[in-house]
Amino acid sequence: MSNKKVSVVVTGVGAVAPNGKNARDFYQNCISGVTGIRESSVMKDFNYMTKYAGEIVTDKPLRWESKFREIGERACADMLEDAQISKEYIEKLKERAVFSLASANLGSLRLEPLLRIKYGFDYTGITYDPGEYIKSNCSMLDFNSADCFYHFSNILGISGNVMGVNAACASGTLAIGEAVRMIETGRADMAVTAGIDVLSDLSLAGFNSLENLSTTPCKPFDINREGITIGEGAAFIMLEREDLALQRGAKIYGRIFGFASMNEAYHVTAPDPSGKGAFFCMNKVLEKIKGLQGKSLYINAHGTSTSVNDAMEIKAMELLSQTHKIDHLWFSSTKSMIGHCLGAAGSLEFVCSVIGLKEGTMPVSISVENPMEYDNKIMTLVTDKSKSRQYDLFLSNSFAFAGNMACIGVEQL
Repeated sequence: MSNKKVSVVVTGVGAVAPNGKNARDFYQNCISGVTGIRESSVMKDFNYMTKYAGEIVTDKPLRWESKFREIGERACADMLEDAQISKEYIEKLKERAVFSLASANLGSLRLEPLLRIKYGFDYTGITYDPGEYIKSNCSMLDFNSADCFYHFSNILGISGNVMGVNAACASGTLAIGEAVRMIETGRADMAVTAGIDVLSDLSLAGFNSLENLSTTPCKPFDINREGITIGEGAAFIMLEREDLALQRGAKIYGRIFGFASMNEAYHVTAPDPSGKGAFFCMNKVLEKIKGLQGKSLYINAHGTSTSVNDAMEIKAMELLSQTHKIDHLWFSSTKSMIGHCLGAAGSLEFVCSVIGLKEGTMPVSISVENPMEYDNKIMTLVTDKSKSRQYDLFLSNSFAFAGNMACIGVEQL
């Protein structure tokens, strides 16, 4: 094998989000500040502390695995069209094409309607009858979610490695990073990476028990933030070896220049308030860039709207700016418009950021009435288009429960 470093580029994206029916629609709404957070039909099923969620509205009522597949198939088709690649083209690559899928909730989606029945959940008048759902959608009740992975690899025509990633809310970014590593180490020429999650009874109940849900739509980086808003969505990303992408005349969004992950082993649900773990990941990625002077850096922050995350992430970004002597950096939280999409969060935020890299406009953070304090000499929270600008590179952050941390960086060619 040649010792020459293999470069990986992004050549196609697809998405379905609470505020966008496809990747382009999603991006346009994220730079215009259009929210997809609304009063949720799922939240009405339970007496949760909030009625808001980033819920995707479909033509017919869907839940659990049927919705997972529906929005995943739409995002996958959107990516294939954008990349101008057919299933037949991918099939010819045989084992040189691989697939990684991130999800935090897929494993519970067949269990949840059964639990509603088992424990006598009163579903009179609610949108979803679990008994009817099981009859229509669950022919195999073995709780083996692996067939969803192969469902999408079959749609794509991928016969190489198939990887599942579940590291809570860092899953999407980790799935991208592991796919990049497959290409960089010579084990693949092409990788499709995806993140899909839908509103889940178990995860909603968990966050409600933690009293971590915002009673109003979330407001990341606002002094009066209350907590997270849960969302759902799907994103697919096409990654290719740069030389092969150029050979086929592919449209290129940007080049992956770095990826880092770690576990800070601080607390099961809280990040280290010093921001050391977040800084470690961002710093490792930026170390791959030679010379940041004169370059515009945008960070799509994890930005969950919790008191601990947003405070530690600002500390980490300030330290990053000082360490690398960055002229200035801009940051925002896409979660302010779609909610926290858990295992799909990193994938959706990557898609929005990489389109912005090519189009020249940063996604914004909405609902910020009283911004937190930070060093505004070196940092700007992008709250509207007037604060946005074209950027040369970006970092996308994902910081999860159990100390899972991940960051990935993309630059213009």
